[in-house]
Amino acid sequence: MTVFKAILKIAKREWMTILIYFVVFAGFGTLTARGNAQQTSKIYKEAKETIAVLDESHSIVAKELIHTLKKSEKVITPKTKDLVSLNDSVRFDLYDYVLVLPEDFEERVLAGRDDAAEYISAGDSAGGYLLSEKIRLYLQDVVLYLKSGYSKEEAAVKASEVITSSLSVSSEMLPEAKHNEESFLSGIFRFSAYALMMLLIEVICSIINNIRQIDIRKRISVSGAKFRERNAAFYGAVAIVAVVLTGLLILFIVLSSIGDPDLGKLPYYILNEAAIMLCAIGLATMISSITTDQSLVSMITNSVVISMSFLCGIFVPMELMSKQILWFSHFLPLYWFERSVEFINSNADSAIMGTTFAAYLGIQLLFGLVFFVIGMIVFKKKELYAV
Repeated sequence: MTVFKAILKIAKREWMTILIYFVVFAGFGTLTARGNAQQTSKIYKEAKETIAVLDESHSIVAKELIHTLKKSEKVITPKTKDLVSLNDSVRFDLYDYVLVLPEDFEERVLAGRDDAAEYISAGDSAGGYLLSEKIRLYLQDVVLYLKSGYSKEEAAVKASEVITSSLSVSSEMLPEAKHNEESFLSGIFRFSAYALMMLLIEVICSIINNIRQIDIRKRISVSGAKFRERNAAFYGAVAIVAVVLTGLLILFIVLSSIGDPDLGKLPYYILNEAAIMLCAIGLATMISSITTDQSLVSMITNSVVISMSFLCGIFVPMELMSKQILWFSHFLPLYWFERSVEFINSNADSAIMGTTFAAYLGIQLLFGLVFFVIGMIVFKKKELYAV
């Protein structure tokens, strides 16, 4: 009981540190999560290319081609016929595409020439490539209908109907695909790993280093309790402090996520949060065994946690990382936390609990155990040799 009261007093001294990390999490975590959640819904949207059509042919085939393009794109007539000026307009994004139909356009089409129409587009433009393919297919169909005995007017109309129907694509988000979107809940829990690890390591290291002060350590050592008993009581109290801080963080997340459709997955996110909490306790034990200087503890904590956050997908999406970085991040606990968040987000509630999810949690706990054991060994050696 005496140990527990002492720990509570030390924890109360860290109220400013606790407040700062809660404010950082509440501000940046919420903004980041909402931004990522909204970004997914804006990735796929209907877009029209701006096409400048210079029609010098005025033929039936040319008019029907322009009519076909107007159904899906924004077609305008340029104010100049100078190809250099038109090319500059594409380079400076005034137009997405320039289509030039020369005077002998219809004769070229009837002759089956590949250069019947001329165009200007950005070299790396996917939209320009698709437009070129659309025009090429249209002209091929015109030739086929003409060879089948249709008139120019009929061939042009028929080709237009075929192209329009074949390129009219309706898209629908499948139920399974919706789970791959970034929900607000997954985004804020992802960011919580950074805030939770920083908060717990700073507070727990402060508690451990205060308890390890020479006068306090001597009083505890002469109490008659064995090393294991003292540490069991001590880390029981530390665990309660960690659970309270983690619970407050989760409570804020729940209040911020009211109305989120993925709120039913909250128990799995809490399990994942509990795993990284235990890992943070282990890491705090190891760091505090290295030094009693709190300023040095803060420097080590910032270096370790921020580096892991960048390397493990907390701050930077894994899709943007090289294979070498991803391979290295497998040896860091936050990688498995991130994988677990992604797994929960991308699966239905009923499909989460299983060997994969259990493996992600188990690996985080294994990291925490390794850190804790290393720290306890160092503490034992220091006490043994009165370091």
